[in-house]
Amino acid sequence: MLSTGAIAIGTLLFRLSDNQYQDICNSLFGTASMALLSDSDMWITVGVSVAVLLLFILFYTRIFTVTFDTNFAKATGVHVGVYSMMLAALTAVTVVIGMKMVGAIMVSGLIIFPALSAMRVAKQFRSVMITSAVLSLACFFAGFFLSLLIEAQPGPAIIAVHVLSFLICTLIGFLKNRIRVRKNRSIVVEPPCKAGQ
Repeated sequence: MLSTGAIAIGTLLFRLSDNQYQDICNSLFGTASMALLSDSDMWITVGVSVAVLLLFILFYTRIFTVTFDTNFAKATGVHVGVYSMMLAALTAVTVVIGMKMVGAIMVSGLIIFPALSAMRVAKQFRSVMITSAVLSLACFFAGFFLSLLIEAQPGPAIIAVHVLSFLICTLIGFLKNRIRVRKNRSIVVEPPCKAGQ
């Protein structure tokens, strides 16, 4: 309700503003060309990327503690509110910047799909973070070049690649679980010796 209502109201406000109506497609599904992105957009994107990487490297243990168990984090003296606010602010800035490239409708997929895909193939926090970052970059560039190839909006193309990546990771995770179960079944456990044997 909120998402659809917000898009509807935003579309009407966009129509009533001074902008061209055909640009609403770019707002919803992403900029059709890198040429439409300003230099300031590119520098802001680079700056936010560097800030996110630095904060993650510097505060890795505390971020892990806050995201894993807030009660434990409070008990160990971590200022949960500060780090939660930092994560929320970085997420909000990332979403606003991502909207310029992939559009308002598709931007949530940039955050959700890499993490879900990574959790299908990795189990530890660090490996999930690294895998999701690699998948995010790979899918972004693959989707962007696909959009150039088929002359489509980049947002849907990038998210379509993410969906394909999620399906592949789900299949890999399923096969890994099947192999693990077969290995566990193949281990023969000898019964314990009875007394006197």
